[in-house]
Amino acid sequence: MSISSRNNIVIQIKNLWVSLKDRIILEDINLTVWDGDFLGIIGPNGGGKTTLLRVILGLVKPMQGSVQVLGEQVHKTGKHIAYVPQHAHFDQDFPINVWDMVLMGRLGQRRGRFYSREDQAAVKSILLELEIDALGKRQVGKLSGGERQRVLLARALVSRPRILLMDEPTNNIDSQFEARFYDILKKLSQEMTLVLVSHDLTAISRHVNKWACLNRKIVVGGKNDITPEIIAEVYQCSVNRIMHDQFRHIVAAPKGEVFR
Repeated sequence: MSISSRNNIVIQIKNLWVSLKDRIILEDINLTVWDGDFLGIIGPNGGGKTTLLRVILGLVKPMQGSVQVLGEQVHKTGKHIAYVPQHAHFDQDFPINVWDMVLMGRLGQRRGRFYSREDQAAVKSILLELEIDALGKRQVGKLSGGERQRVLLARALVSRPRILLMDEPTNNIDSQFEARFYDILKKLSQEMTLVLVSHDLTAISRHVNKWACLNRKIVVGGKNDITPEIIAEVYQCSVNRIMHDQFRHIVAAPKGEVFR
């Protein structure tokens, strides 16, 4: 099915307010994500990006507003949605290898007490796709940060979800694999809906078909209309220029503040 023929809403957020520790984190958020969208979310640290993903996952309860995923309340859609966190917190001495950790991503598809041949084949396929098949027997806690991030992505993708949420997934990934990573996402965008939180404006401008700037409030736009004025509104500073370093855009304010 081509993206152009997809016309179903997969995430619908209306008048969302979220408060954590008596502080407003998200204010009157309205967002519609369509089947086949590749949505990029940018914004300053502390602007609520991770909190918004956690609301969509059903891990944070809003104080006001509604959130629906695939037309259902979020707690009913767990097996259709996958998540790649920014950081994985686990005991690095825990004796689990890459294969078994990725296999855990098939729990929602498993029939009966044991994993099937189909489950094992899915793990093999995704490890090959992400170029980490040689790591299958390695202990996860002994991997580099970039290798571990690929394993987290593999665990999310092995179930072939309808929606994939990613929170800064290129953190700790080497620059050589980063280009390959976005090639993989481009291919995946033909199969599922993607939501990517990133500080990398290059990724947003080059790869997504919709973006959202979030700093407590949200501004949503199309692929090619990110302007200094919109960035200034979200980052709450006057933007002097958008510079480029080797890997990403840098938003620079007249007084010298830099927001990556």
